[in-house]
Amino acid sequence: MPAANQLRLAVGDTESVRRGPSRAIHSIGDARAFMAAFVEGYNHTHHHTGIGLNTPADVHFGLAEAKARQRSTILADARARNPERFTTNHDPEILAIPTTAWINNPAERTEQKLAA
Repeated sequence: MPAANQLRLAVGDTESVRRGPSRAIHSIGDARAFMAAFVEGYNHTHHHTGIGLNTPADVHFGLAEAKARQRSTILADARARNPERFTTNHDPEILAIPTTAWINNPAERTEQKLAA
C-alpha cells in the first residue's frame, strides 16, 4: 500500500475515534484549525500501541523510558497488593518500547523494489 494511503488510513482511523461524527470543513481556515488540533492531540495526547502506549512526543523528547519505569513500579505494587488479579509477574508486552518504529520502513521498501 502506498505511503500516502497508509497515512490517510491511520489519520482517518484515529480521527474517527478522537472527534466522533464528521463535521463539515468550510474553509482553509477550518481545515488548518482542524489539522492543528488533530496533530496536537495525535502527538501529545493519544497513546500509541506501536510505541509502548506512549505519545510520539514522549518518545521524541526522551520521556518514554522514565514513564515505562514508573508504570512498571505501579504494576509491581498492584501485583503485590492484589496477586489474585494478575496471571503473570511481568509487565505486559504492549508496554515494551521498540527500538525503532516506522510508518514505512525504508529497508522493507528497498526489498520490495528489488523483488519486483
